[in-house]
Amino acid sequence: MYSDIIIGFDGSAPGRDALALGRRLALVTGASATVVCVHPYQAHTADVTADAAVELSWRRGAERILDEARRTMDDVPDVSFRTKAETSPARALRDAALEVAAGVIVVGSTRRQGLARRLGTTAERIASATPCAIAVAPAGYAGSAPRSAAGVVGAAVDGGRETERVARTAGRIARDANARLRLLIAVESDESEGARFASDPRSPRRIAVRRAADRALERAANAAGPDVDVQRRVVEGAPATMLVAESAGLDLLVVGSRGRGGVTGTVIGSVSRACLHHAPCPVAVVHDAGPTERSRIVVGVDGSPGAGAALEWAYAEARLRAVGVYAVCAYDEPWGIASLGMSSAAAVAELRTALAVGAERALEAAEAAAPEGVGVTGEAIRGAAGPALVSASDGSALLVVGSRGRGGFTSLLLGSVSQYCAANARGVVLVVRGA
Repeated sequence: MYSDIIIGFDGSAPGRDALALGRRLALVTGASATVVCVHPYQAHTADVTADAAVELSWRRGAERILDEARRTMDDVPDVSFRTKAETSPARALRDAALEVAAGVIVVGSTRRQGLARRLGTTAERIASATPCAIAVAPAGYAGSAPRSAAGVVGAAVDGGRETERVARTAGRIARDANARLRLLIAVESDESEGARFASDPRSPRRIAVRRAADRALERAANAAGPDVDVQRRVVEGAPATMLVAESAGLDLLVVGSRGRGGVTGTVIGSVSRACLHHAPCPVAVVHDAGPTERSRIVVGVDGSPGAGAALEWAYAEARLRAVGVYAVCAYDEPWGIASLGMSSAAAVAELRTALAVGAERALEAAEAAAPEGVGVTGEAIRGAAGPALVSASDGSALLVVGSRGRGGFTSLLLGSVSQYCAANARGVVLVVRGA
């Protein structure tokens, strides 16, 4: 399900909780995992030799901490370990996630309980600024986490635009873990009906609310996919309070992020935030993709092997979803050639023409390679690849890009392009590694 899982570990009790949850997610999803230990060293003197010695000491200390993580993660097939020098652990983990287009960052919470309990600075900052999901392990999870994968995965839905997205994510986790999926929806009473709502099952308002809840659960069950043991549960009361109470019987709770702020990064809604703060089980936040129009899948092409792999994924997804593919090839001349007078006007014009022709050929090749039944249209865009792809994908079902490597045109350094798309696209971004 995830391309990568980033686990923040510092040797503390919350770090061990994160490690335990990250290990379990990696085992049940088959994803690769990266354990990151952040050491806060920065140079403070003009003595380069002394600073290098101090930094080496910090790094060695971090490696010793990672030795514990290596022992815990010894049964995970695909795991790596790295240290990162950064004064902000949240920024370091976010950057590590962007480097590999990770699907989730796993961190621990503090040990304070009840009303005094809080997530801690690192988890709060990551939850407010990262484009991928964040999973928070509750205090003490390392000591209570079961070794087996099976269990109960909860999905909090409300009938809104995130219902299918949350259910689909939770369904994939449950299927991979051979776990049961429990779809949860909380409904509040209408204050105008007071006690009548709570006591009279024939109340018109109560009947209408229950029918709406049933429809939402039906949508969620369909989105969860096949081969999942699904339970449906409607609970009455304040959503935050009821979901926290229900989470006591779950191994993982998946919630939506509920909205995007005016600056880059998502805003965690009040219900999701309450679950992150108070749920006794791990919580995964799936970020809001905005309104989606499911009539097409956008894919970046440039003639490179990475883009070819992305195109194959786009074809397969389009066939499964019965939608079309919209191929985008962005191109531009190397920076500075025209503006700095590094070549004649005629040469620059000739280069631009050649790039435009090459882009059109890449699009023609994409259309020609499409399997039967998959419609492909395309557009050649002069400009930076990342912004072009993000703009083209706005409102689409999915954006597919290659993970890294230089493409057939000078502008396409796909490592940076995939990172840009993962951080800035509003919808779902699939980053495909080339063969």
